[in-house]
Amino acid sequence: MSLPNGNRDIMVTDGNTGTTFILTKGRPIYEYFLVKSAGVYTDKNEIPFDPRTGDLITYWNGSQTAKPGSYRWIDQNFDYDVWDHFDKVRVGNPNPRITGGLSNTFTYKNFSLEVFTTFLLGREVYNTYISSLLDQYKQLGSFPNTGLINLDKLPIWRKPGDKATYADLNPYGDYYYQFNNFSSAYMEDGSYAKIKYINLAYNVPTKLLEKLKMKRLQVYTIIDNVYSFQKSTLPDVEAVNELGIYTGDSYPVPRKFTFGIQASF
Repeated sequence: MSLPNGNRDIMVTDGNTGTTFILTKGRPIYEYFLVKSAGVYTDKNEIPFDPRTGDLITYWNGSQTAKPGSYRWIDQNFDYDVWDHFDKVRVGNPNPRITGGLSNTFTYKNFSLEVFTTFLLGREVYNTYISSLLDQYKQLGSFPNTGLINLDKLPIWRKPGDKATYADLNPYGDYYYQFNNFSSAYMEDGSYAKIKYINLAYNVPTKLLEKLKMKRLQVYTIIDNVYSFQKSTLPDVEAVNELGIYTGDSYPVPRKFTFGIQASF
């Protein structure tokens, strides 16, 4: 199988989120193709400068000079200005490298315990929900469709020296589309291991069944979506779309409790 135009790479942009993907022959489908972000500049001494002019690195064709609290976008073509096609690189893969599951049943006398776990390893996901919220805060926007978040719990740059994940959010500071979805600043580790369900059951002893004139009586309880082990900040890293994007507009995966009785006479 070949790609059009002599197997040239194809760039695809998600019309809903603005995130760009790349298709390359022989590589995973829909890799993230974005400006690479390496955190936030903590102070002015960290900001690169052009040795020919002494000018600090700029964004958007020189329209914005980087400063403490700006994203540390990586200049891939060494022109000391970030944001054009030549500064985009492959930064992640939404396709998992490994998937699997384990099912175990333990018994002790009349009790049985079934545990089912699943895992997914080696993929990245993209959190457009947090980027849209930060963009709303930055522009003093409205929040009927996005809701509010507790900014105290987010690693946002606030003052020189802060080791932050997200750029300065001061609404009266510079705005240069820093919270749009063209950089890897909102990419997260999408690996997880999840206890899908636990089924605990008790079978009533035969002697008691004879007195009750029953063949079988089992009391059980099932817990679905028990717990996820994950590094991601998403409520549930499994709840992303086929491109690994989390938009926050889907219903959360619920935790369910079921109690029941199975009886035969």
